[in-house]
Amino acid sequence: MKYFTKDYFTSDLLSFSIKHVKPSKKAEIKNEAFYQSVYEKQYAIFQNNEKHCFWYLDPTKELKNIAIDTRISEEEKKLLTQVYENFPKDKIVYTFDENLCRQKFAERQRNNVALYSRLPQYITDKIADIRVFALGYASAEVIQLLRPYCSELKKSLKKVVDKDTAKAKKFLKNKISFDGFENFIIIAIEEKNGDLHIEGVDSYRITIKDAKIIEGQEKKVFRYDGKKPNSPISLVLAAEIHRVENLFEAHFLIQNISKTEQTELWNLTVRGTDITETC
Repeated sequence: MKYFTKDYFTSDLLSFSIKHVKPSKKAEIKNEAFYQSVYEKQYAIFQNNEKHCFWYLDPTKELKNIAIDTRISEEEKKLLTQVYENFPKDKIVYTFDENLCRQKFAERQRNNVALYSRLPQYITDKIADIRVFALGYASAEVIQLLRPYCSELKKSLKKVVDKDTAKAKKFLKNKISFDGFENFIIIAIEEKNGDLHIEGVDSYRITIKDAKIIEGQEKKVFRYDGKKPNSPISLVLAAEIHRVENLFEAHFLIQNISKTEQTELWNLTVRGTDITETC
């Protein structure tokens, strides 16, 4: 059986709902003007964070700004100066894309609305505007309902323990750290000479010998480029191994995130005679 499924991942996100929101009297009723004001406020924060990503920073310009900024102390100036002086000399300064930033935030908002709409009905019935909730505001009544819900959900998720991977790994020819692949970035999946090679960043590779893809063969893998802004990414959220008919069955729960932050959860399931890793 799979332990770390799409439903598990969704439940894990919902278990943090209580930390996502803060109380607001204005969230007690649906008000379009309040929603628009909160949306723009949260977008401004998002935009500011995006603008200060590594790709858009010009170290020469930042150093000049630091030198004349009277709001920061001399100690802070020294630390910031060291940071920018350590930037690569050939660093490319990309132009910030305001339209793309707007698209990304709108997609993030859509994703959050879809996620929090999956809260139990006794909670969603009390949410005046799920869009406002998705932006981080809720009534005191809703927050009171969230506390026990999130607490119980966290307890139930802790009971989901992968009992198979450790046992299955004992049958491998060589030791691998397969159960620690969270946030492993895939850049390519290639079938060659009967084996399946899963390529990751920094020359990391997982090879499944005599492989047969059971699930996920038709799915697309993004070729992540960490040197460019807004690069699409395919990220492993969880991985596990089982023994099935004297073969190894590897399960990967993967999330694809596009340039505009459209997301897709999918499963890659592969059977084979052995699993190896190369660093």
